[in-house]
Amino acid sequence: MSLTNYINETVNEVMENEGLQNLEDGIVIEGNNEENGNKIVEENKNKNLKNRKRSAKARRNINPAPTECSICERIASGYLFYGVNCCDGCKHFFNRCITSKNKYKCEKEGNCNLSNNINVCKSCRFDKCILKGMHIQTTKGREPEKVLEIQTMIQNKRRELASKGKYVQGKSNNCAVEEINFVDL
Repeated sequence: MSLTNYINETVNEVMENEGLQNLEDGIVIEGNNEENGNKIVEENKNKNLKNRKRSAKARRNINPAPTECSICERIASGYLFYGVNCCDGCKHFFNRCITSKNKYKCEKEGNCNLSNNINVCKSCRFDKCILKGMHIQTTKGREPEKVLEIQTMIQNKRRELASKGKYVQGKSNNCAVEEINFVDL
């Protein structure tokens, strides 16, 4: 969403909350004196502008974007990719994992410590992506058959992780895993 669209939505929301149809509805001119009327118009415009600014600031502070990647705990880009707030590195890693035919296997049976270096084990990193709730999106250029195949692969991975005692964070679509908090890898 562009900044202009965000500002327009915020202005419209403030005006709706105040019961105004347009900016002029909030301006009340009293008296016949043109100079007096201009002062009132300016005062009302300033009040409306202050209210809009206050409302926009309040909206921004209500739900600030997390600054930490859910997977590697480094600085995130501030956007949701595949349903999770993550950095570009983890976004591309997940995309490579779901589109490649490679199957990663952990040498330590899924007990790698990813806190210091996320590149230690690809299998555990992919597991953490699944556990945090990453899922495939139908994006431009993807064939429906491939998307279904990828979704099935992710669901199977979730079931496998659940059978090992690790749980998916958030809702899991068409999966036997209940909504339970994430356990550290």
